[in-house]
Amino acid sequence: MSVFPPVFKSWRGPIQEKIDNTLETNFDREEANQIIKYMFKTGGKRCRPLLVVLSTKALGGNPEDALDAAAALEIIHAATLVFDDLIDKDQVRRGAPTIHMAFSNEKALTSGLFLASKGVQLLSNYKNAEVMRMIGSTLVDVSRGELLDIISDLNASVSECIAIADLKTASLFGSAAGIGAAIAGVRVRILLACRNSEGQAEWRSRSKMTCSISTTGPGNNF
Repeated sequence: MSVFPPVFKSWRGPIQEKIDNTLETNFDREEANQIIKYMFKTGGKRCRPLLVVLSTKALGGNPEDALDAAAALEIIHAATLVFDDLIDKDQVRRGAPTIHMAFSNEKALTSGLFLASKGVQLLSNYKNAEVMRMIGSTLVDVSRGELLDIISDLNASVSECIAIADLKTASLFGSAAGIGAAIAGVRVRILLACRNSEGQAEWRSRSKMTCSISTTGPGNNF
């Protein structure tokens, strides 16, 4: 069982509350609401939204101001997992049936599109060009990584596997740090440093997993 530092625990509740409120009633039909909330029923570490909030706080901003962005990053992350599970035909995630197994491929696909769109809509409320630039670049990176993952095979080189992991996973961590910095009001040069340093840290972490990647296929997005 994961043990979170106290500062992580103190923000997990407010982040989850914001996610729940955002996804509570978007449709008149209860089935649709249940489908889009399904990905959040089995928990998760919430590392990306925590990084948003803590980056804002570390750079002198009000972490309460970052809660919408934190929820948005986790909602977008959930969308990428929907697509990843669907493409890989995975049947279980976090001990529960994947969303396409619980409902259908069509419902999973449309829920993933909704979640990604909802996350971007939430970020647009900041009216911050840097926030939108970073999430736009990240969504392009994740899509590139997913396509490269699809056309790769088990004989992909270590560098190819790491490049895919960088696009599919590290890019969203980098944006979490960068968006948190943007909310704190820091300058563009520092935003880029935050985004790139966090992405590179995740990239190095993933490079240590190359033995696992080379035997199971490149770029599992978790």
